[in-house]
Amino acid sequence: MLAGTGSDGTLGVRAIKAEGGMVMAQEPGSTTFDGMPRSAIATGLVDWQLPPAEMPAQIISYATHAFGRLAPLLSEPAPKTRDALKKIFVLVRAQTGHDFSQYKMSSIHRRILRRMSLHQIEALDGYVQYLQKTPQEIEALFADLLIGVTSFFRDPEAFKVLAGRIIPQLFANKPEGEVVRVWAPGCSTGEEAYSIAILLLEQMEAIEHRYAIQLFATDIDARAMATARAGRYPASIASDVSPERLARFFTREPDGCLRDQQERA
Repeated sequence: MLAGTGSDGTLGVRAIKAEGGMVMAQEPGSTTFDGMPRSAIATGLVDWQLPPAEMPAQIISYATHAFGRLAPLLSEPAPKTRDALKKIFVLVRAQTGHDFSQYKMSSIHRRILRRMSLHQIEALDGYVQYLQKTPQEIEALFADLLIGVTSFFRDPEAFKVLAGRIIPQLFANKPEGEVVRVWAPGCSTGEEAYSIAILLLEQMEAIEHRYAIQLFATDIDARAMATARAGRYPASIASDVSPERLARFFTREPDGCLRDQQERA
């Protein structure tokens, strides 16, 4: 992510990290226009902040490890590899309280290889030792495992069914003024929860009745939840949210970002 204005590319950063990729951003102090790199850095997903002159060497080093020596490392979990993975799961569970031993193994492999490449560690046992000595690396691996790709009104067909068939039933035969409660588990950075809130408010307006709406959104990723609570998103969400909804449910801030107007606790 190089110099530029606005938040262009922030959604791409999330998509790249979700697939186990690596992200660099230009060090803001070395830019004329720092809007784009700062927006990317604010996601917490940038691996290196560097001046452009230092990026090529870092890319070469990363690629050498990620696609050279390390690539076949976890392709067939041998007993030694399985033992190392078990140790990694134990370390993550002990520090974070979350067990990833039943997590999708291909995703586990990509994330571990990515972390090893970042630190230029060539052996899985070496990465286990690094985790044992470096608690902050356990947190970094945990954050990598939790990266989710989300957006407003993601999967339009599903949201069409939700708006047309499911949400109306929540209000059916319910006396005006009662509470309507909805839970959005695994909400990540909040886009899905706010999308559901928009549909609930639109339905309430359509039937011309007032209800107390309570929407509970939860996730085990504290960093993602902080973004969800703030309700502040890059201007690029305009590709997923209609102009009418942007005007009604969001306010534009001085830096171009959009903040959700809905009341939150």
